[in-house]
Amino acid sequence: MSIVPKEEEEEDKCYNMLKKALFQFYAPTPFEAFQKFMRTQVLEAGQKPLDLFATLWLTVTEAVNVNEHQWFVGMFFMSLLPPQTRSIMLGWSFERLEELVAFADNHT
Repeated sequence: MSIVPKEEEEEDKCYNMLKKALFQFYAPTPFEAFQKFMRTQVLEAGQKPLDLFATLWLTVTEAVNVNEHQWFVGMFFMSLLPPQTRSIMLGWSFERLEELVAFADNHT
């Protein structure tokens, strides 16, 4: 068991508070996040769908409830995939985005 000195504990708290404040200050507005989301490029050669989805996911802010918009996010993600993969996926039903992404990752 390691004991962290009280001074280091205080420094960690200060650092975390500062870090959180900076992230909040420089966070994109919902409109900027939407624009970045819509500018996501199609799947590139050698890129895995999971990596593409991770890039897409990073543009979604806390203000967006993805659970309410799964259909839109899923359809937009599918629109970025190659036509062959997209045509296979349209014949399937996915309850969650994770299933959709995993399927795309295994069929691209």
